[in-house]
Amino acid sequence: MTEPKAYMRPLYRPDVSKILSRGTNAPHDIQPKGQRLVSKWTPIDSTNLDAAYFDSDEKAILIRFKNGAVYKYENCSAALYKGLLEAKSAGQYFQEHIATHRVTRLR
Repeated sequence: MTEPKAYMRPLYRPDVSKILSRGTNAPHDIQPKGQRLVSKWTPIDSTNLDAAYFDSDEKAILIRFKNGAVYKYENCSAALYKGLLEAKSAGQYFQEHIATHRVTRLR
């Protein structure tokens, strides 16, 4: 496995309502009361996808794209996340299995 890039830092669990109400689009600058620091992003070898994170509490996959955008895909299983990380083509797997889930743009 490759070494994580220096700019990959832990994120606080995003709370979309607090992010939107504060007028910011960066989920990592908020630490809602009572929420823990989430683990680091897992890098993805893809032309469009940069990294992914699975939130087991919310059953959601967070995807960070090469352009810096971060999206949260809801109702995703750990098996779906594992499949993304192990896919020969992460972009194709994403399009076929994850992109159809309910999505929220976080950044």
